[in-house]
Amino acid sequence: MGVSYADFKTNYGSVAEPNVRLDMQSSRWDAAGEMRELGSFIEAVKFKYGYTDYQHQELESGTVATTFKNKGYEGRIEATHAKLGPFTGAFGVQLSSVNFSALGEEALLPKIDTDSAALFLYEEMTVGRTKFTFGGRLERAKVASAGGGPLDPNTGLPRFGSGQTRSFSDQSGAVGILYSLTQSLNLVANLAHTERAPTYAELFSNGPHTATGQYVIGDTSLDKEKSNGLDVQLRWRSGQYSASIGGFYNRFENYITVMNSGNTRATDGELNPADVGGSVTAAGDKILPEGLYRAVKAEFRGLEAEGKFRVYEGTGNLDLNLRGDYVRATNRDTGEPLPRISPLRLGVGLDYQRGSFGARLDVNHAFKQDHVAANELPTDSYTLVNAALTYRIKAQAMNLEAFLKGNNLFNQEARVHTSFLKDIAPLPGRGILVGIRSTF
Repeated sequence: MGVSYADFKTNYGSVAEPNVRLDMQSSRWDAAGEMRELGSFIEAVKFKYGYTDYQHQELESGTVATTFKNKGYEGRIEATHAKLGPFTGAFGVQLSSVNFSALGEEALLPKIDTDSAALFLYEEMTVGRTKFTFGGRLERAKVASAGGGPLDPNTGLPRFGSGQTRSFSDQSGAVGILYSLTQSLNLVANLAHTERAPTYAELFSNGPHTATGQYVIGDTSLDKEKSNGLDVQLRWRSGQYSASIGGFYNRFENYITVMNSGNTRATDGELNPADVGGSVTAAGDKILPEGLYRAVKAEFRGLEAEGKFRVYEGTGNLDLNLRGDYVRATNRDTGEPLPRISPLRLGVGLDYQRGSFGARLDVNHAFKQDHVAANELPTDSYTLVNAALTYRIKAQAMNLEAFLKGNNLFNQEARVHTSFLKDIAPLPGRGILVGIRSTF
């Protein structure tokens, strides 16, 4: 059994709003434990419990504009049972409760309470060269909004409307198979049906979001997200060599995402305000693009592959690492691409190790993403080159590792298409990091 406490405080800026700083503090308690050799049926029980108390304040020119608070706990108990015929597995329960509040004229969300409870089961069995897996989860979630908030200038009514509660029942399940074609080659396939209740942000948002530089509006009528998916993978391993290649397909009945509407709003909620001073209104409010949480019928399909190959053994070892992934996501009703989908990415790396000394060189290329949603700009391709040197120092009480890392060595401009802020905030340029890491 163990108990831990963590406390974190930071004050940082926002690339979306240069005159805004965020003052954040978070504390967390965690407890975990396991009991073994309990009896003939229940062999072991594990438990985890965590409690978080989080707060951040958005400071505009040093003045507190909005305060966000988030308190809650999550607990999980998992029991491993003895073998039942050909089956081995575990079952358990997971509980969580979160209390969220936002205070201030630029509050993004009302006061919200979220409670959920879930039961889950996992079983596996082996027949000859084939391993079968089965899993299921039943969850009940309740999201309650207190409503209210500042007045909407377009309607004169409270921005978050009247208080309301949404309840959801989710059922998810999966079956899998691992078949050993040879001692080194395995075929893996998984078929899954998943259901997810919409989050409180997806349901009840209505306000400026400093982190993404948008005015975000949720949809209180959203139903749970449902999908059916299949993934197939071929895995190979032989000594210091390994490789895998796989493909996946997911079909969503209602994929929930943020769509750029093409409209703008002031921070007080005014729709399509006049820009009188460089993206500010006559009252001095900032003008932001409007993002709408919406559910659409969608399909995701893609490929991913990776490999590790020993290319030199002698004075140290040198490994070659290869990787790549590709995904295409479309709206099934319109055939249009979905927003913020990663482009084709390829990577190659060399990893050298000799005793306590290590060196690594990585080259990662992201292709241009021009399959874009409405009101979304394409993103250019980029190539990043990173390198690192490490040296391990062994001591009786602890192990030390000194490192020197160089990121984006050629100082390339790189914008990540999956980011809400990619048009105004590229990845960092050339950077050097020196440090010492210890484990004990």
